Amino acid sequence: MTLVMTMLVALGIFAARATSLSGRAAGYLRQGEQTHYLLQHAMTLTLSEVDQNAAVYADPNPNNPVNNQVCSSTINNPGVRIPCSKFSTDPATGDGSGSFGKMVATAQGNAGLAKVPPLSVASTKDLATAVPGSLGPWPLLPGMYVEMTDKSQIDRPPAGTAVSGAGAEFQYMQATLVAWGQVGPYPANGPTASCTDVSEQGAALVVSREAGRGQIIFGPVPKPEQN
Repeated sequence: MTLVMTMLVALGIFAARATSLSGRAAGYLRQGEQTHYLLQHAMTLTLSEVDQNAAVYADPNPNNPVNNQVCSSTINNPGVRIPCSKFSTDPATGDGSGSFGKMVATAQGNAGLAKVPPLSVASTKDLATAVPGSLGPWPLLPGMYVEMTDKSQIDRPPAGTAVSGAGAEFQYMQATLVAWGQVGPYPANGPTASCTDVSEQGAALVVSREAGRGQIIFGPVPKPEQN
């Protein structure tokens, strides 16, 4: 009898453990899919912004602050300077005051792109009455970051350009985009830019992150004046 009871208890523990692992794996898979689509969303927003303001991002003027930020790969090496344009969400809220917040406001009026708002701090205290954000009913914090580097002129117009071309005074540009998307739990005490809160540091342990890289062609933009 004792042996039978022991076997039943062992089977019960095994079943409970298997169910727990299955649920956890499904959660990680969902978070990974959300991160993947968030990365694509970041790329789409960046393409929309560059397409609408191509001349600004093609400006070679070294005093243009939009195109001469510090690239993350060289941030700890001041001796190396790579001109870079950055697009990101606000580090404390995941949306709003970052450059993506301004881009979304513009893109929504033209391309209908949606924001990725997390649940508010107030709503996370009572999930039963929380209003779901773009990532579902659970308090998740999205993050998007894109860098545009390696801008250069291309020799010929891209496919689809009018046969007449863009004219002798215009040109097309190419650039490299490196993007990161991440999704993590909304910290119990709210997020901060410095990540100093204990609950925030714990949430950082289960953040899902994905990176992507690609080349874009934009324009036509005016050719720089020849001195």
